[in-house]
Amino acid sequence: MSMLPVDKAEIYYETHGKGYPLILIAGLSCDLNLWLRIQETLTKHFQLILFDNRGVGRTHYQGPFNIDTMANDVLALMNHLKIERAFVLGHSMGGAILQSLAARHPERLAKMIISHSLIQFKPKARLALAHNLKLNEQNAPIKDQVEAKAPWIFSNAFLSKAENIESIIQLNEGAAYPQSTQGYKDQIAALLEFNSFEWFQSIKVPALVLAGIEDILAPASENKILADGLHAQFHLMSGAHIPLFEEPEAYAELVRDFLS
Repeated sequence: MSMLPVDKAEIYYETHGKGYPLILIAGLSCDLNLWLRIQETLTKHFQLILFDNRGVGRTHYQGPFNIDTMANDVLALMNHLKIERAFVLGHSMGGAILQSLAARHPERLAKMIISHSLIQFKPKARLALAHNLKLNEQNAPIKDQVEAKAPWIFSNAFLSKAENIESIIQLNEGAAYPQSTQGYKDQIAALLEFNSFEWFQSIKVPALVLAGIEDILAPASENKILADGLHAQFHLMSGAHIPLFEEPEAYAELVRDFLS
């Protein structure tokens, strides 16, 4: 558990396990606890490097930032830990960060997994984020914020069980390091300006792209375009945007099998 000073920020990070390094990049509003349900499985095979992006968790930062800034943070962390090459997995916004890193520093990546991510957010997703930000700025109860987000990120099967929704509400209400409104706003701003359409095809790193059949925020069709442009393997999972909650065992198996 350590802090790494970088440009206008201090990045909180942790390392777990031994083996070839696997860096995990979380998505919008998620700190490193996003990976808890697969962490134990993956530490049996890799050295995991987990960290909090700017705008969330225990990472401190000043001023606005963009996706390239966050990709630079990953590179700085690799340099600090003396990691010459690594496997890297980016989920959702983390997949955008990974694209930026891979486009500019492909020599540092042995393999990469882009999970439930995007080339550019579509109007429907933008409207959902704008609504969620408005609830956050109005300091709406966490229960209301979670219930507004849930249809966008979870599958029908997951939401059909009331205990699943309640567990997500409790998880957010009990967060040790809740995201600030400013952090959420700054992460959304960085994500909404991201557009890799003109350059993602130039990335030359062995890749796997994962998508969810019910994913509304990052549609499977866009992830298939991403996979085709990268000449990557493509796997369509059941479920929606957060397989780490819905199918952690299957998700960990896909990661392990591709990287082994």
